[in-house]
Amino acid sequence: MLGVRIPLGALFYSFSSAWSPPDKFIKKIGPMFPTLTFELRSCDPAMDWDYQLSVCGDEVSEIETDFNEEAKEYWGWEEEEEEYEDDDGQLEQGGPYAPHEQVN
Repeated sequence: MLGVRIPLGALFYSFSSAWSPPDKFIKKIGPMFPTLTFELRSCDPAMDWDYQLSVCGDEVSEIETDFNEEAKEYWGWEEEEEEYEDDDGQLEQGGPYAPHEQVN
């Protein structure tokens, strides 16, 4: 999301919501203001999904994909190496999408 350009005359809100995006709200309010376009982008990298919604009047466009490279770029996602302990107390290393490798 870093580096996203917001056109002059547009409003941009960023917020967190539990469990799911407020897509029903956007779909309901869109037809009430037919001259406006409402766009929503949401993701959950841990659950491997990215969601895009655009509503203009009665026209609705939805795109749901996995959390792919385009989504990672849009959200400014950088995988970090993390350390974990396995069930035997052995130290492991890896990121959320990388296979864990044991560190000796």
